[in-house]
Amino acid sequence: MIRLLAAIVFFVCAVSNAFALDVKEITSASGIEAWFVERHVAPLVHVRFAFAGGSASDEKGFEGTAMLLSGMMDEGAGSYDGETFRRQIDDHGMSIAFNYGFDNFYGYLSAPIQYQAEAAELTQLALTEARFPEDAVERERDFYLSSEQARQQSPDSTVGRASLALALPDHPYVEAATMALQGLPQVGRQQLTEAQQRIFVRSRLKVVVVGDMNEEQAKGYLDQLFGTLPEGVPALPQSVSSTAVGPQLKIIPADTAQTLIQFRMQGLPESDPDYQATSVAVQIVDIALNDLIREQHGMSYGVSFEQRDYVRAHFLIGRLSTAANSNLARQRHCSRGSLRSALIPEVAWPMCFLISAYQASAATTWHRLVR
Repeated sequence: MIRLLAAIVFFVCAVSNAFALDVKEITSASGIEAWFVERHVAPLVHVRFAFAGGSASDEKGFEGTAMLLSGMMDEGAGSYDGETFRRQIDDHGMSIAFNYGFDNFYGYLSAPIQYQAEAAELTQLALTEARFPEDAVERERDFYLSSEQARQQSPDSTVGRASLALALPDHPYVEAATMALQGLPQVGRQQLTEAQQRIFVRSRLKVVVVGDMNEEQAKGYLDQLFGTLPEGVPALPQSVSSTAVGPQLKIIPADTAQTLIQFRMQGLPESDPDYQATSVAVQIVDIALNDLIREQHGMSYGVSFEQRDYVRAHFLIGRLSTAANSNLARQRHCSRGSLRSALIPEVAWPMCFLISAYQASAATTWHRLVR
């Protein structure tokens, strides 16, 4: 019944918001495949791409390689030193950025359409001819070591790592989340070069293009960006891990004025027929928790409930922050009440909200593609 009602509301909201993206699957002359959305609302081109191979794929003993690599991508490439490379980006009003996750290494390009060739050149050089100068490697490594040390000392990060370790003991995600401080000092130019050659290959690439161009122009742009990449070795298929069986509790004493709570349970993959219904249920529970615990009773500084999807694991995660001396038993009672009182009549608004969020940004298309 819930799934049927969710489907009906989804259809009604979709019809009333009939601005769905026209996503096309295209293939360039050299064989680069992508999702493409033709949009002429502004003279811009946006490209998001991902390569399979994130921090969970770092070599043992060199954890933090993906982290450092993401910070080194604008430190010079080809004939450009780092300062010239970054000045080219700024002078042409472009944005070129790189980031990483457990499973993928991400790239983003946004540029005025008249400078699309310059943006493609810089991105292509960064992927294939990054310099990794020793002085920049040392500087960026020190920066990330300092940032990671501060992050791992924060209560939020401590709770998140502990929760992940309980759910997935001895998992690559846990090593990626906990071992960067030990591995980063060992990462140098050689490890960065090896990671670049292993990760930035066609067989690991997924791309989304949105911009003021037609389909043929988009195909040509794909070749400008990625046409020189080697085919490479595909990433090995990864099996999905189940969370540890049975309820588990870990209490971490800390000298802090707040108590942070995180609970984590098994989620669903997008291929599951109940995934969309679960997305709506998560939104409803998030609203109910905020209404009862934070707004009605004022027992929390912040409370949330969300879906978190990775390639090898799927979670439902709840968070709660409150004063250290607060009545946790009462909050637990209210949390259970929120979960039980999230009834079917609350479906319509979250469904329309989720659909609008899907339509509002091509980033949604992007995240659904790379998972």
